[in-house]
Amino acid sequence: MSISIAVLGGGRSPEYGVSLISAAEVCKGYLDRGNRVLPVWIDRNGEAHLCEEMQGGARLEAPDLERRGRAVRPFPVSEAFRALKARGVDLVFPALHGPFGEDGFIQTLLEAAGLRYVGSGSCASALGMSKRRSRLLFRGAGLPVAPGLEPRPAFCREARASDLLAALERAGIGFPLFLKTDRSGSSLGVARIEEPDALEEALLQARRDPEGWVVEAEIRGLELTCAVLGHAEGPLEALPVVEIRPRGRRFFDFEAKYDSGKVEELCPAPSIDAATERAVRGLAIRAHEVLGCRGFSRSDFILGPEGPVLLETNTIPGLTPESLLPKAARAAGLEFEMLLERLAREELDRPHAEQGAGAARVSEKTGGGSAHAG
Repeated sequence: MSISIAVLGGGRSPEYGVSLISAAEVCKGYLDRGNRVLPVWIDRNGEAHLCEEMQGGARLEAPDLERRGRAVRPFPVSEAFRALKARGVDLVFPALHGPFGEDGFIQTLLEAAGLRYVGSGSCASALGMSKRRSRLLFRGAGLPVAPGLEPRPAFCREARASDLLAALERAGIGFPLFLKTDRSGSSLGVARIEEPDALEEALLQARRDPEGWVVEAEIRGLELTCAVLGHAEGPLEALPVVEIRPRGRRFFDFEAKYDSGKVEELCPAPSIDAATERAVRGLAIRAHEVLGCRGFSRSDFILGPEGPVLLETNTIPGLTPESLLPKAARAAGLEFEMLLERLAREELDRPHAEQGAGAARVSEKTGGGSAHAG
């Protein structure tokens, strides 16, 4: 398979740096399979820079994407996507993480431009990015989530520590606990709170997210993650479970996720039996289905005293050399380049009517312009 693929990296998210690394790895993977790659750098202001197309033995590292992008003039993202459509790009790979990349915003613009892209659609992306909405969906579908609270936005904006403490007491949730901003990713925007006196400061920080926040009781246990490949409307495959052992840290935070010296990641997970492996894989597939994910996802779990508990589902998992999805794929005999080719082929083979209908609906609402999902 030889295609023309645009790879998006950067963006307005706090995970900008991680996205650049993911995008560079994706570019290299597709180049190694003989494809034509058009890197697209999205700067911190949210404008897109269309770099020159690469092919053959060309190489790209994370700093190169930014350097190449600075050499060309920026476009509003919606205009850049229309330019990609006019160039006849076969596929877009959004190697973007966090808000304005993984939350349905970019996906809506791609749909409006009539472009095929790897990964979940605008609706599933918005739901997966929202801690509040995904918890409510998972709980409603009977999936095991940690005891917690999903306050209404007004409560999130106005509540003082005493109000939250009273709500926690009514719900029977004690300390320690986690307070998570609604659209956080890679453990950014997550605070572990050990005592009531720390609530006020944590709330001040959490209010930076206008969408609100959630609270989850801490569950002690083994940290696990499981990736799923495929479309919710088709066959799904759960990859081997990864066991995560943070070194000297209370939980798998942002620093540990991208510093191999601060975490041990083992795949297949050596500390769980076959029944637990099956249970985690089944829950990861169910979470993928509940959100309506496409292409790939990765769900995170804690193995507590009563079994696995679902923490969240990532619709664009990290694709850096330290990331968990590529490690799980290798354990399943799927090298990174093969994984990328499979994702591209599955999207190109999928009937385009769903994305086309989505684009038509967006155009009707916006007069052909862009819209922000979620």
